[in-house]
Amino acid sequence: MKRIMLFLGLAGLLLNCSEQPHGVMSEAKMADVIYNLTLANNCLMTKGYMSQNDSLKKKNFEYELHQQHLTVAEFDTSAMWYARHSDHYETVYGLVIDKLKKLQQDLNTGKYKDKVIARTKNDTINLWHLPRDFQFPAKNLLKAKNPPRNKVAFRVEGNMVEKGDKLLMTFLLKINPADRATHQRMWIKVHYLPNVTDSLVSYTKNDGKWRKYKLSFPLSTTRKVNFVEGALLDYTKAKGKQDVVIDSLKFLRISYPPLLVLKHVVKKQKPWYWPF
Repeated sequence: MKRIMLFLGLAGLLLNCSEQPHGVMSEAKMADVIYNLTLANNCLMTKGYMSQNDSLKKKNFEYELHQQHLTVAEFDTSAMWYARHSDHYETVYGLVIDKLKKLQQDLNTGKYKDKVIARTKNDTINLWHLPRDFQFPAKNLLKAKNPPRNKVAFRVEGNMVEKGDKLLMTFLLKINPADRATHQRMWIKVHYLPNVTDSLVSYTKNDGKWRKYKLSFPLSTTRKVNFVEGALLDYTKAKGKQDVVIDSLKFLRISYPPLLVLKHVVKKQKPWYWPF
């Protein structure tokens, strides 16, 4: 990033020649590069990375040059030229400021706020945002006398699904015999608007074998979903330690295309005596 600082630090220098030579980026392209690098580096700070993290800044710089089809030498040439010509530099600076103001306006109007997922029919989205693998108790609690007992609870808001979708949960589960919880089960409960619910429950076995579970839940085609909730490793009573492993967990929303009703077209046959 020393090149950027050099460009900014030498911006006040002047030369008699102000014509833009061959090999120097246009003012608009130079403004794009500076704008994109500014946003990229600010994102590093926003996400908690140290502002002096030169390795990440270098990656941003190299990526931007790649996107703009520029070499380091070409950027250096342009940076030095603009640094020596304050009138052109001021134009570049103004373009960058205009871009930042436009971005701020878009942010103020909510252009980049989270929106309901727009999707076409006949697609699949994974609704699961928790870890896909679980081990209870965790390795660092294996020798604990009374480790906490865990459930894997989840919730999906209604704006993530539509009428007629199908929910499909699949995972691998192994419950060892040492786990003596009674009536261990998993369940999914759909809350429809205004106040209707539907649920699905499946029970598990603690035989120490890996088993693949598949829960399929078709949603109503007429009712709008308020939210979906559920839990894995639910139980009635527990005796002793928990001893469970879950692997490869997915929770999919599958949307099917509408049925196409094809009109039956009756094709009239020409009589045998029709001449053409």
